[in-house]
Amino acid sequence: MFNKTGTLILILITLVTLPMGCTINEIEVLPTAGNYLCDMHDEPTEVFLINVQVEQSISYEEYFPAWYPGDKVDVGESILVVSGTIRNEHTENTYISMFANGYDGEGEQVAWTLDSAHISGQILLIIENGETGEFTIHLNTAENIETIRIFADSYVEPPP
Repeated sequence: MFNKTGTLILILITLVTLPMGCTINEIEVLPTAGNYLCDMHDEPTEVFLINVQVEQSISYEEYFPAWYPGDKVDVGESILVVSGTIRNEHTENTYISMFANGYDGEGEQVAWTLDSAHISGQILLIIENGETGEFTIHLNTAENIETIRIFADSYVEPPP
């Protein structure tokens, strides 16, 4: 393809597919939109999930997950992107940490959060009480992923 001045423009199209047996439509996301997120101890928080979507993408950066050091993700590898909108309904806490895990049909963890924003394996948002905010969490892909669970917690100060 050429632009108006006759300069050649290259368009790179990268097709990415999930591993065999895994499609976005078949992955269940918990909790569903319209529910409160739970913390890592499965206790409800005051972080309300307004909407959520899962997309397949390629990684634009390298990830070195601290909890899974042998599972580095290189640029160009397939990843899952979990994104959406939350509302902070806590009266005091404005710092929201979030992470997501992927599980197979037996309930075994097969995917994890690749991000390390402040805490390894988590993202950190600052959202005032009653306000909404967008989140994006990157996960590795796995052939047998069936469910993604999103977790959150809130803090008065940034977590250590």
